[in-house]
Amino acid sequence: MAGKLSNKQILLDLRERFIDGEKLSVENIVNDYFSPKSPYTYLVSKARVRSWMTLIKRQFKYNEGIWFGNLDDQGNYGIITTEDEVRYALIGYYRC
Repeated sequence: MAGKLSNKQILLDLRERFIDGEKLSVENIVNDYFSPKSPYTYLVSKARVRSWMTLIKRQFKYNEGIWFGNLDDQGNYGIITTEDEVRYALIGYYRC
């Protein structure tokens, strides 16, 4: 699917999905927007998605003042809304 959509279109789509309240992992996004046929293409796709998550996180934080990030041990990303998600994000932030 990524071959049919530009990076900008995919980023806009992901932002909309996160604003709508979806919680997505890197693997979910790779499966939704790519069709990796080998371990190499899977790893390249995964690296691209991780860079997108960093970009989306920056956009939410600096442009809109929304707290976005990794929500749980399963690797789901989304807009932080619950107390458990805040606790997990803060523990991860101060662990570094």
